[in-house]
Amino acid sequence: MLSQHGSTNLETHMKQLLAVVWLFVLFMSPASAATFDQAGDIGKAQQSAEAWLHLLDAGRYGDSWDAASSFWKADHTEEKTARILKEWREPLGQIRSRTILKAEFLVVPDGDCVHLVFASAFSNKPRHVETVDMLRDADGEWKVASWSQRARYRDD
Repeated sequence: MLSQHGSTNLETHMKQLLAVVWLFVLFMSPASAATFDQAGDIGKAQQSAEAWLHLLDAGRYGDSWDAASSFWKADHTEEKTARILKEWREPLGQIRSRTILKAEFLVVPDGDCVHLVFASAFSNKPRHVETVDMLRDADGEWKVASWSQRARYRDD
C-alpha cells in the first residue's frame, strides 16, 4: 500500500510521462512532418524562382518560357511570353538587389503552390516588389506559374 506521499510522487511521474508522450505524438504527427516538408518545398521553390528571375534579368525570355510551368504555358505561347516579359521587365533596368520578403506554402486548386514576394531594386526603379507564384509541375519540379511586379510604396 502506498502512502499519501508515495501516491503524490507516482501521480507526478505519471503526469510527466503523459506530457512527454503527448509531446512525442505532437512532433511526430503527419501535420508536423508536413510542416518540415513544406519548409523544404519553400526553399526549393525559392531557388527555382530566383533562377527564373535571373533569366528575366538577362533578357532570356525564351528560356524563361522553357523553364515555366505547364500552367503558364497553357495560357502563354513562347512568343507572347517574350513580348510581355520584355515589355514589363526591360523598363526596370539592371537588377541591383533582390531580397525575399515573404514565402508562403499554399494548397490551391491547381496543386501545391509557393507564393513568394521579393523586395527588388532596379537601376530605373529602386523600390520595387516582385511576386512569383510557383507550382509543383507534373514532373515534381517547382516552376513559375505567375510573375508580377509593382512599385513599392510602403514597407510590404
